[in-house]
Formats: sequence, C-alpha cells, structure tokens
Amino acid sequence: MPPFPLCQISVSNTETTTSPISGQPSPSIWAEPRVRFWWIAAVILFLVSVGFAIEGYLSWRTEADLIEHGTLVQATVTEAGGGLARRVIAEDAAWDVKFQFNGQTHLDEGYPPYTEIRQYNGDVISIHIDPNDPDHWTNRPTPPPLSQKLVGLPFVLGMLVICLLFALVRMARLKKVCTQGKVGWATILSLGQSSLAPRSYTARCTWADESSPTVYSVFVPRRIAPQPGDKIQIAASPKSSLAITISDAIERG
Repeated sequence: MPPFPLCQISVSNTETTTSPISGQPSPSIWAEPRVRFWWIAAVILFLVSVGFAIEGYLSWRTEADLIEHGTLVQATVTEAGGGLARRVIAEDAAWDVKFQFNGQTHLDEGYPPYTEIRQYNGDVISIHIDPNDPDHWTNRPTPPPLSQKLVGLPFVLGMLVICLLFALVRMARLKKVCTQGKVGWATILSLGQSSLAPRSYTARCTWADESSPTVYSVFVPRRIAPQPGDKIQIAASPKSSLAITISDAIERG
C-alpha cells in the first residue's frame, strides 16, 4: 500500500516543522488502526452480504424450480406426532405429510414453507414434489418473491455503509491532522496494548518541547521497540487530543 502524503519533519529538529521525515514514513492512513478496523469490518460485511445473497437466491431458485417443474400430487397432512382429527394445525408446527407416488406410499415430516392458509389434521392438499427425491416437497402454490429470501440483506448492507462512513470520516480527520496539525517530537509516557492493533503499542505521549500539557494516544509499531521516555514523531490536532504517528523514527530517551 503506497505511503499517504503525511506531514513530515526532520529527525535532528525538535521544533515543529514541515521538513522531510527521517526514517520510514507511516503507511497509508487506510492502514492506521482506527481506520483499518472499520474498513475491515466493511469488507467482512460485504462478504457476508454476498454469501447471504447467493444463499437466498439459490434457495429461491430451488423452490421456484420445484414449483414450476416438480410433480403435483395430493397429500394428507397432520400435525407431526399425531393430532386430533379436524383440529387446526398450529402455524409453527411441523407436518406429517403422506402421499402416493409411483405406486409407493411416502411419509415425511417437515415444516411447511407456506402457512398462510389454515390447515386441519386430515386435510388433503396439493403439493409439488421432486420426482428424483420425493421427500423434497413444498406446499407453495406459486414461487415466492425473491425479496422474501433476502429479508435480512438490507440490514447487512446498512451496517456495511455505516462502517464505510466511519472509515471515511476517521480517515478524513486523520488526514487533516497530518496536513494541518502540529508536527514534531513527542515523549512517550506509557505503553499499552489494543485489540485494534495487536502488532503495535498504544502509546500515551506529550510534546517533547513541553509546549502543551495535552496527552495524546497514538499507535507505535512493535518493531521499533519503543520504551517510556523515548521520543517519536507525531502529528496532532491543535484543538483536540487526536494524533497520529507519522514515522517509525525514534530517539531513545
């Protein structure tokens, strides 16, 4: 991933400047943990939505093919496990379905995909069966709308859009800090860990020149082995505690 055009400073100057960075520049802001978390979440939700859409379409296509090309037979239905004759079958109950096909009696238990018509124990209804697999049946009279199989997809897509918006907003804020914020050396006060960036430390730091008492929290790569008292290069907002590491250069304390 190409480096983002971050604000840069010189390793030999402890005053804030905009001269070239010493050391390896930080990667693209897209790779900054506070941004990366949201776009990775968006990618995961995108893959989930694709899988959801494929599964929904295949389920819809399978049932539509069964209705359009399956064999229509008459079947006797009762509530699974037995039920009183002529008693209403509960909408959430499984059915025992009994029918004749190719001279054989088939008995199958399953949940009907279509429950909009009230059925009673002992009713004889029309069902479509797969002639190659008679236990595969549906009591739907017509194919359902595709949207019925994709009912949860808008929610997943909505979450995807929210994650992308969070990523873009955070990227824009950090880019503004890099291009318009104060840039210089900061002294590390303490180090911690974050699940957002397992290969980095969360460093609490403040300006090395003591120009401000504000304490900032930034991510520092583990590979440079930072310690409290070391100095790192950061860019920080003059109006808030938002800051970002702009280089892997480090000055040992």
